[in-house]
Amino acid sequence: MPVADFAPPSRLLAGGGPSTPDARVLRALTTPVIGQFDPAFTLVMDEVMDLARTVLLTSNTRCFALSALASAGVESLLNTLPDARQCMVVAPDDGRDLQRFAAECHAQGKILIVDATRFLGGLELRTDEWGIDAVCAGVDYCVGAPSGMTLVTYSRELEARMLARSVPPRTSYLDLLQLQAYWSAERLNHHTAPTSLVYGLREALRLVVDEGLEARWARHAQVASSLRAGLAALGMAPEGGPLVWTVRLPEAHAVWRRLLDEFGVYVSLDEGALRVGVLGADARPEASGAVLAALAQVLNA
Repeated sequence: MPVADFAPPSRLLAGGGPSTPDARVLRALTTPVIGQFDPAFTLVMDEVMDLARTVLLTSNTRCFALSALASAGVESLLNTLPDARQCMVVAPDDGRDLQRFAAECHAQGKILIVDATRFLGGLELRTDEWGIDAVCAGVDYCVGAPSGMTLVTYSRELEARMLARSVPPRTSYLDLLQLQAYWSAERLNHHTAPTSLVYGLREALRLVVDEGLEARWARHAQVASSLRAGLAALGMAPEGGPLVWTVRLPEAHAVWRRLLDEFGVYVSLDEGALRVGVLGADARPEASGAVLAALAQVLNA
């Protein structure tokens, strides 16, 4: 049976993640695929690491990308560290109080692992200054890359603990000792990275750095605040934040469906509530305004 050409609908992704990649990121995905150890590609890998250090505000030697989704970042750390029971894992909506929490963890002899998927590139995160031992983050929220890769960074102290293991990690695919060798000059042939996704990640990180971290943080905060005010003006009581808001409606599913079918606006639906937020390249006043205008028409109807 013949299958039609692929033509997915265009949506405004306003569900708080993933976000729509910038057109320049999408363009990078279409560039030619080359070999994983081609010097031109290993240069891209090195650029990804350098850009990631800037975005994560860290000088860690180990700062690279996993060919996996966000949960793999945490799992790789727990898989490779010799005693996972010493780890405290948090996945906050923002970086407030992380510096204090890191100090408390260290006072108890604990290792702090932060999953920053929800806000990396959109709100302040200072890995080294705040004393965070390890950070991982999916790149399809505020960073604005396609889904499928996760950044991970960890301190020299954590690397030393990994190297001191008496037995190899249980899972080879999430073995950070092998993965760091793959991303380093050693170029251990651990796996073949998804070339096009690496291209997209490199371009997304470049755009974050080019915009400037503080400017990008301010843009996300301003748009999120405007979105919250607009939701409140429509008679709703936004909860959560600081980037994504939850609103409870009696007919949430019907509203969700009409937003999608009539306006091409995708928000998240979760147990009778809508989660609304524009991130990455979509964190713009015009996108926030489009979401609010669509909501207003659906609610008035």
